[in-house]
Amino acid sequence: MAAVVPMESSPEVFNHVAHLLGLDNAHAFVDVYSLDDPDLLAMVPRPVSAIVLLFPLTEGLREPIASGDAGKGRDNGSDNGSEAGNGSGVSWFRQSIKNACGLYAVLHALSNNKEILEPTSVLGNFLESHSAMRFDDEQTNKFVLDAADKYRETFTMGSTSYPQDVDPSQIEVNLHFVTYVVQNGHVYELDGRRAGPLDLGTADDSASDILAQPLLKSRIQELMSAAQNSQDSLNFSILGLTEAWD
Repeated sequence: MAAVVPMESSPEVFNHVAHLLGLDNAHAFVDVYSLDDPDLLAMVPRPVSAIVLLFPLTEGLREPIASGDAGKGRDNGSDNGSEAGNGSGVSWFRQSIKNACGLYAVLHALSNNKEILEPTSVLGNFLESHSAMRFDDEQTNKFVLDAADKYRETFTMGSTSYPQDVDPSQIEVNLHFVTYVVQNGHVYELDGRRAGPLDLGTADDSASDILAQPLLKSRIQELMSAAQNSQDSLNFSILGLTEAWD
């Protein structure tokens, strides 16, 4: 399996990759320091189009990701979400590159917000040429591998923990990126290691954006609770895709 140096959860790194892929200059990733503190939330430009979460893959969290997404969905009281079908209107990429979950998080955020892509961008052109919403075919693998090769320098720049000459295939990480979006009235968790998009349930119509969605807050709290007894329990960070600061 091809591999890259893991990306750091940094707006600078995410924005460099996102803008090279085609994000317009009016939008950017920013740090989100809280989901409920009004003063900290006031620092985030709104509305937020997508949320990227970095969390530790503790023993309690590795298995649900590896085992697929069977379940009835949160609307029915299950602890698990349900895998979304092709009619969900959400774009999802299967992860085929080791340590590249940061790149896939960017792809998930941008491909589900096409209106903020430059019209003739690298990613925009690829999305237009693809006939499906689930990106797990040979064409997709080639596109992502080409993108990973093109932006390898970015990945290296974004990793302060590894020497420049490190072999990416030898790097083992216990942190993982996932993306959250609202599409067709539902909140989705997009994770390339799963069997498909994870439908967390019906979005709250009164919420102004994804950052204000109760389902997002409860899902992140669930992940934090699962890691609370781990030495990595503090290794959480959140980025929001929103309008760029003036």
